[in-house]
Amino acid sequence: MRSYSFKLVLFICQLALVSCCFLGQIVSQAIWLPAKAPNVSEEDYSMHCILIKAGFKELELNEKRYTLNNIAASYAKLSSPSDTVFKYLNLGLVHFPHDECLTLFDSIEHNSFVKSVENTYSTSSSSKWKQVKLFCDSILSSYNREVQELLLAMEDDDQKIRDRLDDMYGSRQFDPSNHAAMKLWDIQEKKDSLNQLKLDRIVNNFGFPGKSLVGSKLSNVAISIILHGNLEFQEKYLEIVKKFIELNELDKANYPYLMDRILMGKGQKQMYGTQFSYDEKLKKVSLYPIEDPIRIDERRAAYHLLPLKYDIEFYNSIYERFGK
Repeated sequence: MRSYSFKLVLFICQLALVSCCFLGQIVSQAIWLPAKAPNVSEEDYSMHCILIKAGFKELELNEKRYTLNNIAASYAKLSSPSDTVFKYLNLGLVHFPHDECLTLFDSIEHNSFVKSVENTYSTSSSSKWKQVKLFCDSILSSYNREVQELLLAMEDDDQKIRDRLDDMYGSRQFDPSNHAAMKLWDIQEKKDSLNQLKLDRIVNNFGFPGKSLVGSKLSNVAISIILHGNLEFQEKYLEIVKKFIELNELDKANYPYLMDRILMGKGQKQMYGTQFSYDEKLKKVSLYPIEDPIRIDERRAAYHLLPLKYDIEFYNSIYERFGK
């Protein structure tokens, strides 16, 4: 069993207290923006003020992972007081510890934020930053390394050929007359079947690989394997996925994707508009039929999905760039 220092335990308790005191008040507070610091350019000042306002607006709509971290990052970029930066950073750690710690210390694209905080607040708030590091170290080092390694190998089997098909053939990968693509899909189907067996073994031996067991990134690998499984396999895991979402062990958006995939497999209308195909004649994406389309965005919002029009625009832009 991992033992924590008294200071770290105290820090965790303080995080919980901060959460109780602030999260319910955030959206009702007036947005505070700092005056432009001499070391911040006009362009950066304008951009990060916009990002801060957008972050608070997003919190009004629904509580999303990374939003609090992004607010903290923008305040840090504006050389705001350390109390402001760490207030939002700590709130993110309380509500999304697995996501935020991964973002801070296990994702190279976000290192600019870490460097910004370390450079700006290394002297004035060294103890606060040290506590954040200790907290995230306790989170990231608590994962089951054996299961992580298994999922990493399974991710490779799940994605490598699919990425190759996207790169080589784009939308033509699904054309039955494309024999080279069909051969690759035959290989992928065998890999998918093996991944189903491997995921079953993991669940039987360790439990379902949620965020607490393997971290947020690899928990999504398990979801991808379920989505690429057969209908029976998908249905078997539907209630488990729903339960783990309620426990904050999986991202909310995973449920509508799985539910729609199951409905599509049964020949029924989808509920959340997550399933598309590509219309070769019209050269744009086509939605599988939707149940009660008038209320589609209302259902999507309940699972933190953007309005459907944004997904349609996104997938059309993808096919324009990579469709062949």
